[in-house]
Amino acid sequence: MKPAHLHVSVVVPVYSAQKTIVACLNSLISQAFPEGSYRIIVVDNGSRDRTLEILRRYESSVTVVHESVRGPAAARNLGILLGGGDIVAFVDADCIAAPDWLSNLISQFDDQSIAMVGGRIESVTPKNEVQLYGERIHDHKKAIEFCNPPYIISMNSAVRRTVLAEVGLFDNTFRRGEDVDLSWRIRKAGYQFQYAPDAVIYHHNESTLRGLLREGLLHGYYGVKVKRDHDAYLVQNGRHRNTFGNLRRTLASFRRYLQLERRDREHMYAAIFNGGKTVGSLLGYFRFGYFDI
Repeated sequence: MKPAHLHVSVVVPVYSAQKTIVACLNSLISQAFPEGSYRIIVVDNGSRDRTLEILRRYESSVTVVHESVRGPAAARNLGILLGGGDIVAFVDADCIAAPDWLSNLISQFDDQSIAMVGGRIESVTPKNEVQLYGERIHDHKKAIEFCNPPYIISMNSAVRRTVLAEVGLFDNTFRRGEDVDLSWRIRKAGYQFQYAPDAVIYHHNESTLRGLLREGLLHGYYGVKVKRDHDAYLVQNGRHRNTFGNLRRTLASFRRYLQLERRDREHMYAAIFNGGKTVGSLLGYFRFGYFDI
């Protein structure tokens, strides 16, 4: 089946996103994609601001449903179950999709060996230095083409529904890292990924040092659970336990920052992010009983 004839469900999990949801939905509604070939499903996850009021304005254009189980994994799962179509695409409520995002994402499925696709993730503009550093954290090309094993970042992704039926949906015990967990389950089933550089979304990256530290902490915390659940698979791919890895990266970044005559603040941002990951990994160790920091 050619991509032009594929029907797509676009699932958007949302929680208290009154500042970003309008731009997100407007960008999805105006996609350059065949009319009637895609359906937008917005899953509210218990918003406490004006998000629901805003969503009511879009009821003629999108399907709005509610998931009481907290977390983006549970919200996406409900969207998957309620949506139809051959492909399920995902975008987060704090993202803006380029006009040709969906068509460029779905065109990759012309190759029948491809099970899941990830597009390019850039920061919204204007962007400060912290937000620009966030593009390194969300480097989809690196995640798909250079990491071993590769993984897909859910905020800009699409997957065949038949593959989800085989390997299962997102694990809703995750608050972060659920996309890595699903990616590795799909890879273990023998499927391939594809990077789509022309399928662009613009994400509201963390803009403050505090936000960057918190993002690192969450990555580190739930990263422990992902590694624990896929320990044997990681060993098969040559990935061994890397005790104190995040701590070493933190110290190395600070050292490079202090040694340079011109203070390259990118090293400072790396140190803050990896410092958060170190703390998160320590907390994750006590929570999940898997020592890999």
